[in-house]
Amino acid sequence: MPWTPAFRLEADGRDVTDSIRDRLLSLRIDDEAETRSDRLSLTLDDRPRLDGAVADLPTPDTMLSVWLGYRESGAVDMGRYRVDEITYSGPPATLEVKATAAALGQDIRAARSRSWHRQKLGELARAIAADHGLEARVEATLDAIPLPHLDQTTEGDIAFLGRVAGRYDAVARPLGSVLAVVRRGVATTASGRTLPTVTLTPAEVTRWSYTYAARREAGAAGDKRGGVRAWWWDIAAGESRKIEQGEPPYEDTPAPASCTLISVRRVSGANASRCERRPSPRRRRLRVRCWPKAAR
Repeated sequence: MPWTPAFRLEADGRDVTDSIRDRLLSLRIDDEAETRSDRLSLTLDDRPRLDGAVADLPTPDTMLSVWLGYRESGAVDMGRYRVDEITYSGPPATLEVKATAAALGQDIRAARSRSWHRQKLGELARAIAADHGLEARVEATLDAIPLPHLDQTTEGDIAFLGRVAGRYDAVARPLGSVLAVVRRGVATTASGRTLPTVTLTPAEVTRWSYTYAARREAGAAGDKRGGVRAWWWDIAAGESRKIEQGEPPYEDTPAPASCTLISVRRVSGANASRCERRPSPRRRRLRVRCWPKAAR
């Protein structure tokens, strides 16, 4: 069965689909990962029509609502986006509008300072969500995690919550009116429901590609997990030395040439996946710690 792409666009609650349909060059939504905000890009042909009419220029802060799908199956609500960038260019005359997911407004990004004492991760998420009129949904395995005393210093709420959640291999992200805190790479919703599997065939997409890289980040090649390699400067010998953990291929974490290694915490086997370098504030020395990915 043939599939006919369809879309619907509203600007501040007014349906403008028909007025831009014959001018639309591209409509793209980037569904970003973790704390990065989703983006909408809209490009219109702005050449004058025979009657001299040109496309209306939207204003910043215009709220755009987008639905995408197919005429045969209907369009799906893709969320609301606030216009924050407008570009007019030519020739030929084109109008490009860029917008950011409405949930990630300026307030949730604005830097602020406050302290959090003996909160649980779920309580922290719910408090921040309430400050911005959002509903918090926290994965059950994360909700009751106790937190030490935390100081939020000149840091946006979403950045702060994302940083804290990252300690437990989780992400925090606004999705529409919801602030979700879930584990990375888990195919479940915040309520614990398993996400359905979606199968796409080449006939159902306009373009596709597949890339296989022999080397991936963290020293992995193919399906084999590699190790880490840290470098340090031996002042007595006057040369650079290295420490390797795990099996090749290695991910290099070069150290400053002016530092001296004073301590190493070793993790044996292929579980070692990351090294951290901590220069001493008083001495030109370096501390290197390697630990499993799950323990970051």
